[in-house]
Amino acid sequence: MEEIIKIDEYLKSLKEYLEQRGIKTNKIILDDIKDKMYSLIALWEDRNLRNGILFFAKEIAEFYEPNANIGIKSFVVSTVRNSYLESAGSEFYQNYYFENQLTDEDMPKITGFAINFFKKFDFVKASKELMGKVNDNYYLKIIQKYPLAWKVIERLANLKTSEAYFDKIPLKTDLLNLRTIGGFKPKTNKKGQIIEDGNSLAFNTELLKQLEDIAQAKGVFFTNSFKTLSRNFEKVLKTIEYLLQRDCIYVTMNYYISNGYVSCRKKLMPPQHASKSVAINFNDISKKHKKVLESLKKQGVLL
Repeated sequence: MEEIIKIDEYLKSLKEYLEQRGIKTNKIILDDIKDKMYSLIALWEDRNLRNGILFFAKEIAEFYEPNANIGIKSFVVSTVRNSYLESAGSEFYQNYYFENQLTDEDMPKITGFAINFFKKFDFVKASKELMGKVNDNYYLKIIQKYPLAWKVIERLANLKTSEAYFDKIPLKTDLLNLRTIGGFKPKTNKKGQIIEDGNSLAFNTELLKQLEDIAQAKGVFFTNSFKTLSRNFEKVLKTIEYLLQRDCIYVTMNYYISNGYVSCRKKLMPPQHASKSVAINFNDISKKHKKVLESLKKQGVLL
């Protein structure tokens, strides 16, 4: 178990950093990261599956420092950055019982250290060490809940070219209702208000209404990047499932996602914090992707 022991070493270092920043109630963060690391590493040798999971982190990880293999940086984004660290850095940090709030300066220090640490990590060896030992896999549980979205994302994540047409995947489950499905109850504070940060699975009223309007019109849902929607793996996959079930399209500045056609920008654009602040770039994208972005620009969704 030589490689897996290194994860405990990493988590010990992170725990020390969080305590230095005044976050002594850090178990929820460390447990979340460990669960995601073990779950992803256990699946590491299934290349298509691994690429699909890392896909949502790739457009952010591409621009992270220090320099490293994109797989390593995407692993760090998926398991470290996209965790309860996001909650600790949000305005709702006290509702998670964190004593202090992480700052924008803390995050690159945390991810930079993790990238350097896992540069020396043997993922293949670690995957073999974990064989048969991860019975409640975080990612597999979610993937199995959203089969249509996953099949399309896995195809997109493993493209050999920049776009692909394919036969529409038949719907084999009931339509999702984002207001009732999933058996999940959003966390609330003492006033009963929904706690919604970038790590939350909650859908606020505005987002629900937007998705329902798009579904009714069989239209296009746009976010600048996946991060703009959420850092929560399940929330993004759930949204895609909802849209694809209704023959809608999900478009970001880098990707075009539909049931029957997907495409990827040849050179990824860095994500922006606000979708309307993005400088439109029609280079390196497919004709279908360009046409949708041009239409969104005319509608004022993009400036």
